[in-house]
Amino acid sequence: MLTSSLVALILREAKNWSSENIVDVINEVHRICLTAKPVGRMRMYDSTNGKDPTLTTVAGTYTYDIDIANGFDNDAWRVAVVYNESDGIGSPKDCICLDSDIDSAAQVQFQFDPGANDYLLRAYKQPTEILSTSIQLDIPQSFHLSHVYEGVMGHIEKADSGRSERWVNFMKTLLPEMQRQLSDYNKNIGGHVPRRGY
Repeated sequence: MLTSSLVALILREAKNWSSENIVDVINEVHRICLTAKPVGRMRMYDSTNGKDPTLTTVAGTYTYDIDIANGFDNDAWRVAVVYNESDGIGSPKDCICLDSDIDSAAQVQFQFDPGANDYLLRAYKQPTEILSTSIQLDIPQSFHLSHVYEGVMGHIEKADSGRSERWVNFMKTLLPEMQRQLSDYNKNIGGHVPRRGY
């Protein structure tokens, strides 16, 4: 479903809300859906070889931002695992992986001097920011009416009246159901540290 169509549908029920405010709520629900758990479709890959992105380290430097500014194809939301290609993903390196937040990129902090080496990252990119009705969601269309719509309407009801059973149902039932269907089940996702405020 087009974002513009989703907004038009929501406007029928949320008559006191503007299109701009609804887009803001869609953006927030979109972010919640795609950053509550790693989702396979948001996994980062190196555009040149289709593999996990490579982090090239420098001896004596322990902390690295994982974002476009530092040569990656996408800004990362989360780095789940850092590993050497020779050891494989089953032998993750001893790192602290910090999720991105509003002010900071996702980071990898080595607990040892990484030396001048190449490490591979299993990382997940930031969801697309839904800033207008012309920007499309990263969530598959099959979830737009059944899950995103309910989440947005629940958020609006909660904002209007202070509580919403729809929002509770979205958070407790619909969101976990969607995450189960979209999650990257076959991968280890340990090692990240959420940051405050995100």
